[in-house]
Amino acid sequence: KRQKVDLEKQIEVSKLILDELNPTDGLIAEEMNSFIHSFVEELNDRIKEIWEHDLKVLPCGINSGELDYRFPLSVNGNSPVSPDFSIKTSLGQRDMVNLAFRLSFYVFLDMFDYPLWLDELAPSFDEQHRFNIMNFVKAHVDSNRCSQMFMVSHYVSAHGMFTNAEICIMDDSNLITKP
Repeated sequence: KRQKVDLEKQIEVSKLILDELNPTDGLIAEEMNSFIHSFVEELNDRIKEIWEHDLKVLPCGINSGELDYRFPLSVNGNSPVSPDFSIKTSLGQRDMVNLAFRLSFYVFLDMFDYPLWLDELAPSFDEQHRFNIMNFVKAHVDSNRCSQMFMVSHYVSAHGMFTNAEICIMDDSNLITKP
């Protein structure tokens, strides 16, 4: 009987521990929620520097109160346009969030001197947003936050901003004018 009582107490304590360590609504979730809010704020700061319209990633779990690790997107201050930024959003919006995520990730890891890889950066952007993102990237590189930048692009406006860049043309058969 005593063993049974002891085991029941252990089960009760184990349940309490599991509830508190639950990643969706326990102590871990509380810590994650605080981090996620800070990260999303950093993410939105990066987006604001590039995007012309009010585009914001919202913290996960805003509707349910629990962490579901889905990040809704708000456009022009409207209620979320989708339950997660990867659903029902334009390719340009996803490209913007993905780049902002990468750069925010470097900030939170306190990384300096990293190589920045930009492969076909923002092909879905219109001319204004492409101009904005290239100005942002140039300022980012000029700030010495990253040590090198490797960029693949079909747009002259993309590589033309970097006067000290080395350019490698892999196939010049479709070039009208060479840089």
